[in-house]
Amino acid sequence: MIRTTHIHNSRLWLMAIVLSCIVMSAPDLLSTTLQGKPSFLASIPDSARQRPVFPDEFSDLDEETSTAGEWDPEVTSNLERARKRYLKALSLVEQRDTAAAAVQFESAIALLNDLASYPRIEENVDFTDLVQAVIEDYESYVQNIDNLDENSSVFVLRERLFEEVEASRPTVETIVVPKPEPPSTIPETIIPLTYNESVQKNINFFTQKLGRKFMKISLERTGRWFDFIKRIAREENAPEEIAHLAIVESGLNPNAFSRARAVGMWQFMQPTGEEYDLNVTYWIDERRDPEKSTRAAMRFLKDLFNDLGDWQLALAAYNCGGGNVRRAIRKSGIEKPNFWQIQPFLPRETQQYVPGFIAATLIVSNRELYGFPDDSLRFHEPFRYESAKITEPVQLSVLARCCDIPVDSLKKLNPELVRGCTPPTGTYLLKLYPGTAEAFHKRYAMLTDQEKRPWVNHKVARGETLASISRRYGVSGSEIAEVNGLSGYKTKLRRGSNLRVPVTSRGAEPAELAITTKVVTPPAAEKSQVLTSKYVVRSGDNISSIARKSNVRIADVRNWNNLPYDQENIRIGDTLIVSITDSPIKKGAAIERLAITRTIEHKVRKGETLTALAEAYGTTPERIRQLNRLKPKSVLIAGVEIDVETSVTKSRVADIQASTFLPSQPKASLPRNYKVKAGDTLQEIADRFGVTIESIRAKNASLRKSTVVRKGQTIRLR
Repeated sequence: MIRTTHIHNSRLWLMAIVLSCIVMSAPDLLSTTLQGKPSFLASIPDSARQRPVFPDEFSDLDEETSTAGEWDPEVTSNLERARKRYLKALSLVEQRDTAAAAVQFESAIALLNDLASYPRIEENVDFTDLVQAVIEDYESYVQNIDNLDENSSVFVLRERLFEEVEASRPTVETIVVPKPEPPSTIPETIIPLTYNESVQKNINFFTQKLGRKFMKISLERTGRWFDFIKRIAREENAPEEIAHLAIVESGLNPNAFSRARAVGMWQFMQPTGEEYDLNVTYWIDERRDPEKSTRAAMRFLKDLFNDLGDWQLALAAYNCGGGNVRRAIRKSGIEKPNFWQIQPFLPRETQQYVPGFIAATLIVSNRELYGFPDDSLRFHEPFRYESAKITEPVQLSVLARCCDIPVDSLKKLNPELVRGCTPPTGTYLLKLYPGTAEAFHKRYAMLTDQEKRPWVNHKVARGETLASISRRYGVSGSEIAEVNGLSGYKTKLRRGSNLRVPVTSRGAEPAELAITTKVVTPPAAEKSQVLTSKYVVRSGDNISSIARKSNVRIADVRNWNNLPYDQENIRIGDTLIVSITDSPIKKGAAIERLAITRTIEHKVRKGETLTALAEAYGTTPERIRQLNRLKPKSVLIAGVEIDVETSVTKSRVADIQASTFLPSQPKASLPRNYKVKAGDTLQEIADRFGVTIESIRAKNASLRKSTVVRKGQTIRLR
């Protein structure tokens, strides 16, 4: 995924795809201009060098952007449908039905996916916030990996990959692991296929449980896409093995949609896509176009390679941005490092991104070895087509009849058409199955103008506006404006004038889900009181500003107060619920809330210690030392920024970093015995209970020859 993932705090738009996934300090942007830089940098687009192409998914919006009420009714109605499915999912979570909840979460994501290609959608704060909320809660309330469907969003799959890789990391003592045996066949490639323990962990993931389901689907899709991608790679003078990167990015799905509106098989953000000539308009999203997006990906990767001089580093930069890679290089202190030498300093997802690419390449090249024999796979038919020029707007359903194929088949050939018809201006090359163009042209020539025209005539009545007409016909007001040559959505209409109203090819939406409660009510077995905080609306307030003042999500404010997106519905003097505590959803024993770990930056203040920081952020001093390459006896220096890995909430991080002083944790009362937890060291245990290492060793014979403690070990303290 083309993104500046967990280390970014660009505070641009989504939490997140999406997420993150799914998280957290400012991107390491180039602080100087191109003047004085090596000449090859001048030819590299800004996005390839420094733009945060996948902004921090765990951040708020810095700038005030427009809300749903200021947008086309198509946007607000889809947002409202997505919100109701999201609420239904939360209701099912409360009922302990996580399987049914996952279906509703996916339905909400699908509706948001429909909006992802809407022009300037990233400026709609309600859209970005709702994507954030849906994906955060989806990841939080999915009970375990086995409950996920194999077609679940790739970002959820990736989060599980990070968890499994992290879980396999020794935290107390170093265990010597036998060097993994490489597969018998490693293909000769331009991008080095290094084989090591990190790659083996990714292979293990892709060949087990949900990862295996995902890999099986991806392998079957290679039949459709690999020859096509490799041909384009050759034409663009790029390594053919880059085709395997599309497995890691999207599972070879041209319609993939991430938590932060990265779209398509190659997961382009809109600004980066535009740098590489991928147009995104109301009618078309070329990030979904298999050929154009593949060429753009090859060119982007070549630019990154020319910038960094190493293909594995270029892959890492494709995932997290060139700025993050250069930052990791500086942290490593090595003049010309390879990927493995800077791996510990990269964002968490990127640490596994290149190993994931290598693992996918090795599995595809050794399918039988890894349990995917060809007779167990149903390879898709290769992607081949011929084109027909269309110079007018025509519904896909009409064009499908001319092709004598189902409309879904035509959509699969032309996934970039996001409005169910060809664009109203310019020439569009419609993809057809090979050998069908001649018959298509004959049938198309026989169509009348009325059959081809995807609109109806409407005579404007007194008082009608584009908004009211668009609601009546269930289509976009901006679409009506465009096909009639009007200047904009708010153009005043003259009574008696005729408008062409586009006819949408999309089927009717399912009946709206009934939402009966504004606030989750505890089950009868849980008689605890649910406490709420309220806010009185003042002049100048809007839902976005109220949510920001209350440090909560906009979607939560809407849900707690049943405020739909398609109505302007708060007034001065209204009382809104702005927080709910003691939520029964979080207390349910059957629901396992999964912590999402990310890396943040913390500026050390006078008096802070590793132990105190670790306690506050829910990590271990050893992990902080590891992230920052600190020696065992290193002392923190005030004013220095260090990396901290944490899974505590965003509000808790803000509280920690806003406090004027983070004191060392008070000494715990001295129990008789202590059971060692993951990440503990003897020094930390001694500090925690205010005793010396010598006194502990004197009471524990097993520690007199070694100071290594193990998880689960019982230590006598007094």
